[in-house]
Amino acid sequence: MRNKIILAILLAFTIIGFVIYKNKNSLNQKLLSNVSLPEDGLLEKYLNNIILKPEFGGKVFCVFNKYGFEEKDNQIAYYLWAYCEEYYKKGTEILMGSGVSIPVRLNASKKGNQIIITDYKKPIDGEDYSKSIREMFPERFFKRNKWI
Repeated sequence: MRNKIILAILLAFTIIGFVIYKNKNSLNQKLLSNVSLPEDGLLEKYLNNIILKPEFGGKVFCVFNKYGFEEKDNQIAYYLWAYCEEYYKKGTEILMGSGVSIPVRLNASKKGNQIIITDYKKPIDGEDYSKSIREMFPERFFKRNKWI
């Protein structure tokens, strides 16, 4: 009888541990792959103006894949993969200029209902590329995406 009680307790702890592990993304650490947020336009506008400098005098357009965000004490970190491309006009043609596809962390402050993007972080080039991504993004993204 005593062994059955111990076995039942161990089974209960195992189930609770599994549930906690599967739901470890709390309300302030959400995965956002298919979720539209009210601030998506703000994020896109920021990316359009800061991530890529036009090299042909054109206009930069960005889209992004959202991996998630973390919010703590009115500070928000958005984890994205940005795809940015410059388009410029030459005569009557519209041509593609410079472009970039990189992981990006946007840092923001929340004041009431207003979100203000304060800065961003992108990986460094060269041999420390992988290390810089690991410093930018939480570990949970590396299991889901094979960046490195």
